[in-house]
Amino acid sequence: MPASIAAVMALVLSQNPAATPLPDPLQAGWQGEPVCERLLEDDRQRVLRCTFAPGIGHERHRHRPHFGYALAGGRMRITDASGVRENVIATGSTFTSAGVEWHEAFNIGDTTIQYLIVESKAADAPAPPAEPRLVGVWHLVSLETHWPDGRVTQPWGLHPLGRLTYDATGLMSAVLMHEGRNQADGHAIPDDLQDEQAAYFGAYTVDPVAHRVFHHVAASLRGSESGTIERPYEFKDGSLVFTVTGKGAGALVKTFQTWKRSESEGGLRPHQ
Repeated sequence: MPASIAAVMALVLSQNPAATPLPDPLQAGWQGEPVCERLLEDDRQRVLRCTFAPGIGHERHRHRPHFGYALAGGRMRITDASGVRENVIATGSTFTSAGVEWHEAFNIGDTTIQYLIVESKAADAPAPPAEPRLVGVWHLVSLETHWPDGRVTQPWGLHPLGRLTYDATGLMSAVLMHEGRNQADGHAIPDDLQDEQAAYFGAYTVDPVAHRVFHHVAASLRGSESGTIERPYEFKDGSLVFTVTGKGAGALVKTFQTWKRSESEGGLRPHQ
């Protein structure tokens, strides 16, 4: 993730000298008007959508640990304990933060900036049993469906693409696609591949005894990835393997997603 984008909304700052507790992003606004709205809140997370028209800012506030996604980018001026700087936010960029003690922001561009913030409430409640081996960035190696008659098929091709991220604060994101669905180079794709992808983010919890990870979806590109997604998992030969059981052509089938830990923050990368 580019440092300039992370710095806009995931600033790691020195301690605020003010004695009065600062408002959180929902409580803080601009000249008496709110800039963030609550989309969802439960005992695990809170999801906010924050919007800044040109010339609108966000008064001094604090952040709990969070994940963010830029719905619409632009140019922001950031003020914090380290000084004042200008940053360019790219539409579609993401960021994570372990928390921000204080900062201020102001839209200095000529476009409206909007982003989602998914806040983890893990620090507000007793920590659930953790699976530290999950934390990190993973890339998809294979996606295979095993049929009762012994057949093995690859519904998204021999080299599907994907990136899966778990952070230490309880937030996650996932992007998966058919090997022919990637449009990073701008080329057109057949209509029948348009829906051969999945992308969502939110929070996660783990039952390490039962070997289950639960993805609590906050935002998704498809309705099939919504609510809470349960994934049985195992670590095998250095890989993370999910087992998904379902019906295909009237038969009970198992689909195995195999992930390898990425050596860098890349992860969504073509096969050589």
